[in-house]
Amino acid sequence: MTCLDETRHGLEDGDFVTFREVQGMEELNGCEPRKVSVKGPYTFSIGDTTGLGEYKTGGIFTQVKMPKIIDFVSFGTRLVCDTTLMIAQKPLKDSLASPEFFITDFAKFDRPAALHAGFQALSQFREQHERLPRPRNAEDAAEIVSLAKAIDGDIDEKIVQELSFQSAGELAPINAVVGGFVAQEVLKAISGKFTPAIHLYFDSLESLPDELPTEADTQPLNSRYDGQIAVFGKRFQDRIANHRQFLVGAGAIGCEMLKNWSMMGVATGPNGVVHVTDLDTIEKSNLNRQFLFRAKDLGNFKSEVAAAAVSDMNPELKGHIFTKQEAVGAATESRLQIHERSPPAQADIFLDIYNDDFFAGIDGVTNALDNVAARKPSPTIFVVDYFTPCRAIHGQEVYHLRETSVGVGNPRNQGKYTSRASVHHGVILFVSGSSRETSSIVHSQEFPECYRSHDRGTLLPLQPS
Repeated sequence: MTCLDETRHGLEDGDFVTFREVQGMEELNGCEPRKVSVKGPYTFSIGDTTGLGEYKTGGIFTQVKMPKIIDFVSFGTRLVCDTTLMIAQKPLKDSLASPEFFITDFAKFDRPAALHAGFQALSQFREQHERLPRPRNAEDAAEIVSLAKAIDGDIDEKIVQELSFQSAGELAPINAVVGGFVAQEVLKAISGKFTPAIHLYFDSLESLPDELPTEADTQPLNSRYDGQIAVFGKRFQDRIANHRQFLVGAGAIGCEMLKNWSMMGVATGPNGVVHVTDLDTIEKSNLNRQFLFRAKDLGNFKSEVAAAAVSDMNPELKGHIFTKQEAVGAATESRLQIHERSPPAQADIFLDIYNDDFFAGIDGVTNALDNVAARKPSPTIFVVDYFTPCRAIHGQEVYHLRETSVGVGNPRNQGKYTSRASVHHGVILFVSGSSRETSSIVHSQEFPECYRSHDRGTLLPLQPS
């Protein structure tokens, strides 16, 4: 079979097709699905056609999704879901003995087998001791490894040991991920569409710190964070409780981040703080995916409603979360210092919101914006009186602007410092924050005199470009 006008058929070996509007080989019209063998991007074969009539012209093929029989764990009932998927009986013991793993990360191809044996060992341990293994307890871990090796002698012992260490733990973000998997599987079962996952094991051992907690550090404190302390330790919990974070965007991504932070206890300590900004208000279309919002919240600012919702989830967050409605950009993130000799029009260019002091008071920024344009770094613009010394903070470097001496440190340049400035009416317009190696030049007839300095952090008098 050859497609007209070099149209790609998009089929793969093993697919099934049926036909209509074929002239001369009418037996194909409405025929039972025939298996395809791909010969090229524009051609495929449907097997022996010697018993059919002589082909003349025309014909349209349609790919057919065939029923697939999957051996799945049964509770004594044979389930038949739709015509596209049939679940056949398979005893639980057979499924455990010869599992079919759903690989979530091909960089961890050997993990599912180890976890499969480990979870069975965990179940046996719990039946014997009527409890889960103690966090970071070597004795309990050794017993879990021994039970797992009796099931599968080729397991990675370190993986099973970590399973034992963390089995008493509970992490809100991991719960969210697994909950998403479970919700998808429920929808598959209800609809009878799409292939279900067979044995799914998910891990995130790379999330553990380089310096692992001790057994003493993971003991329960009778707090709502005991599940997290069992994995990361109390020292880690104290650290995130006093963390200071800035969240830009309170939509679908921002709601998920705030919910996780609330459940984790981020910024609930005496020094902890979360700043949230989003200039949008809640619309009806937001309600189906931004789960912190309800119909009663329509028209209100997203940042305010989201902050109130997560504070209700975790009252310890109250008094530690602050909201704004201003976008982060050149118009809001700079400190304005205008001398009376400067043009009056310059005096209202910028808002003093996300300035040096603001960023000095936080530990990190989370970008929860949902479009490329909003995620692009905005230039940081400092306007100062040409004759008045002023300081500019960029990253961890502090530089002084004095007459024609300007410098900026860009951490992304691996130690290379670059700056450019334009001078007009005694005002220095300084631009930084470009993702390129050098900062942006203001291209404008109003600022014709451009200067540049280039050195490893040493402030030099600017020389004309």
